[in-house]
Amino acid sequence: MKTEHTAVLRAVDSALYRQSELCRHGPLLLITHRLWVPGAACMPGEEVFSIDLDIHGTEMHLPFSRQLRLMVDYLARQRYGQSASQLAAGMNSDPFCRYHAANARGKVDLRCSASRTATKQQVFRIRKLMGRVFIERRITLSPDRILASEPSDTNEMHYRLVVRPVWRHI
Repeated sequence: MKTEHTAVLRAVDSALYRQSELCRHGPLLLITHRLWVPGAACMPGEEVFSIDLDIHGTEMHLPFSRQLRLMVDYLARQRYGQSASQLAAGMNSDPFCRYHAANARGKVDLRCSASRTATKQQVFRIRKLMGRVFIERRITLSPDRILASEPSDTNEMHYRLVVRPVWRHI
């Protein structure tokens, strides 16, 4: 009987420790680019191939569309939160976004354009997909802890990634 309680207590202690470490350090956002030119990193012409979260060494793929991957990559490169209008203007003028996947052979157009209204919808979709993945993986983490909304002194929200991004090139 005592050993059964000890095993349960160890499991609870381990889960609490993992949760406290997650709160302290947070997950890593793994952004994978492809179509890169050797010797250069994160240059216009590359494609945002995948977005993954690394929680305690376990990678979880986030099944985002091309536009959502591009938005997450853009947000990861920004230091401060931005409103939907700022995000749309920034993504439309950013060389990485404008020439997204231009290194690909063929006539496939993988570029995306952004608008203020679409940006708000995309933030909603990012959080919804993250929430679905977290539920499937039984992870007690809110998508708001990854992509935060910060109110401003006016009537607009500023969106900011709270996780530490890491870029990989394949």
